[in-house]
Amino acid sequence: MNYTKAVKHLLKRYRASINPPYQRKDYGVLAVTFFILLALPIAVLLSQNKTNSTDYAATLPPVPSVAVQHYMLHGKEFFPPFAATDPGLVARGAKGSPNEKHGTGLLLPTQLGSASGGGGSTKGGKKPTPTPTVPFATATPGPLTPTSTQSSPTPTLSNLPASVDLSQYAVPVGDQGPIGSCTAWATDYNQRGWYAVRDGYNPLGPINENGNGGFAPMYTYSQATGGKAGGTWFSQHYDIMQSQGVDARADYDQGDIDYFDQPTSTEIAAAAKYKISSYTDIYPYSNTSATEQSIKSALASGNPVAIALIVIPAFTSANSSQYLVDVPSGGSCPSGLGHAVVAEKYDQNGLWIENQWGTGWGLNGWAELSWNFVNNASCEYGAYTINPVTPSITPTITPTPAPITLSQVGSISTGLSTPQFVTISGNYAYVLNRTNNSMVIYDITNPSNPVYLSSINTGMNYPESVTIAGGYAYVASESNNSLVIFNIANPASPVFVGSATTGLNSPTTVAVSGSYAYVASYGNNSIITYNISNPSTPIYQNSITGGMILGLSGPYSITIAGKYMYVTNNNSYSSIMDFDISNPASPVYLGNGSGYTDSYSTTLGNITYATGNIGSSFTNNKGLLIYKMTYPTSIVQESGTTSGLSGANSVAVSGNYAYVTSSNNNSLVAFNVSVPYAPIVVASTNSGLSYPSYVAIAGNYAYVASSYNNSLVVFSIQSQ
Repeated sequence: MNYTKAVKHLLKRYRASINPPYQRKDYGVLAVTFFILLALPIAVLLSQNKTNSTDYAATLPPVPSVAVQHYMLHGKEFFPPFAATDPGLVARGAKGSPNEKHGTGLLLPTQLGSASGGGGSTKGGKKPTPTPTVPFATATPGPLTPTSTQSSPTPTLSNLPASVDLSQYAVPVGDQGPIGSCTAWATDYNQRGWYAVRDGYNPLGPINENGNGGFAPMYTYSQATGGKAGGTWFSQHYDIMQSQGVDARADYDQGDIDYFDQPTSTEIAAAAKYKISSYTDIYPYSNTSATEQSIKSALASGNPVAIALIVIPAFTSANSSQYLVDVPSGGSCPSGLGHAVVAEKYDQNGLWIENQWGTGWGLNGWAELSWNFVNNASCEYGAYTINPVTPSITPTITPTPAPITLSQVGSISTGLSTPQFVTISGNYAYVLNRTNNSMVIYDITNPSNPVYLSSINTGMNYPESVTIAGGYAYVASESNNSLVIFNIANPASPVFVGSATTGLNSPTTVAVSGSYAYVASYGNNSIITYNISNPSTPIYQNSITGGMILGLSGPYSITIAGKYMYVTNNNSYSSIMDFDISNPASPVYLGNGSGYTDSYSTTLGNITYATGNIGSSFTNNKGLLIYKMTYPTSIVQESGTTSGLSGANSVAVSGNYAYVTSSNNNSLVAFNVSVPYAPIVVASTNSGLSYPSYVAIAGNYAYVASSYNNSLVVFSIQSQ
């Protein structure tokens, strides 16, 4: 086993020891691993040819002292790789810094020999010695045609504008997360995206903390690294954009962190319309003090510049009050991590750059590099412009969604007392009452004339929700901390068969898959799994708690799609979380999405619809939230809307429509959600409703539990 394999093997053992699901930590492995991680790189360095040892020593950062952050992709653990095993990538900043969970990932000057060749006017790899030149142009925004010959007088600082600002076309500030993919974000998302915004074809897409749509960094990064973590250089990404293009984030299902999986043939075809024709290396290698002049010239010509820099503490800690980054007091930047960003404006003080560490870094995601920093070769060591191909895209006219009508056709109040929840199974409606702690069953063979069949209240106290599966009704009973089970083979005569309380504290919802029931235990931040092979004697299987999975706080609603379980939280910004339940005895946490979900949710395909607060958990601005699971580990909030809503309570989905109960304005509101990031209200009604709490859809009918007038109200759904 060679050194690299040995380190990777020990890292694997280390990962298993530091955070194994539901297992004890192996401190012996932990200690040995750290010893080897420190010792092996030294041995590797000593074993290198002397002519190369200086380069490696200069670029090999120490093993990070920060706690290892563990992530999941496709059900498999992965960790941001240590520099000890991959000197081209360090995926974390300094401990305690704002970018502690943000990657870098640009190759350093001494590592460029491993980069692939370029396809523009100059090549990638080792820096060439000839000085590329850039034709002078006016400040009118427009593509700069790369050239390696001087076609006009060389611009000088004296005849360049004192300031240029191209940020009006900047994409929203991105967030590369822990992956060392800075070059991909700088080239694909920021730089290529700038032209798309300017020319009006920036792809729409998911609305989240990473911005509104744009291009997918993982499209080129996964190919540039061959599906492995590693540092990259600009030319690797430009070559791919030149030959293939780059796909839109909304279309690229692998999301923003999956570099394992390569683009599909469909994604490659979609990327073809977003190519570049060439790229130009404008860095003045033979006279680095002229870097300012080269970059200013490009910006004055209307072209953003991707630049390479060394990450120093002042850059790492940039914030809203200290965002000017200057050369350290020693007059040069110490060896460190390479990072790629995009410059989009300048003034007399320096060069403004857009980073991709989120808006919490710098001044809302931006910072200014002093001209001393820019002109210092130890601090800034690369600069590129691109010439994009403007796609010939026929404008797509989105048709106005076909309106529907919601017409009340029936209602019933027999047996109801503050109905809270309703679900439909076959020809029967099951309604839970909060006031008299009962479940009422109706025959809805004729939806316009529901017929009361039976009622039962055994074992329940404040029932929250019910799930029907295999001839049984499974009820989450909140106030007595119970899962209550009824045999409903004969809906006219339901029979209590069993209950379970182990691990439960204020359960809110239950989902059933196969022989297992999964219960959201709101009061103790847990998901409890029971084996229900014999429904009369449910057996406690395991518990997932907030202490094990950061972010599981006030779990309220559970939905299951195939082998994946989605949980919405009521008390956490990590609003939606997903788990692989292929092995119900050991659920595996995969990832989460941000937002402020509040109550019930439903999943259809790879889209989850929920209700919750729009914008902040401290507002009472409850609306419809839509999440797309691009991969189980990549959950993106597509949209959030309060149109027509006041106090959104529950959501049900059928086809291209989502139906939301709006309690405060006593309404049922229908949205066309065929485009998940742009839901549109198409119908609304308040007929017969008073504080509607829950809605279920069956066929062409909506069944609403109307709490304040103790009714089950039935609406027909018809296309106009």
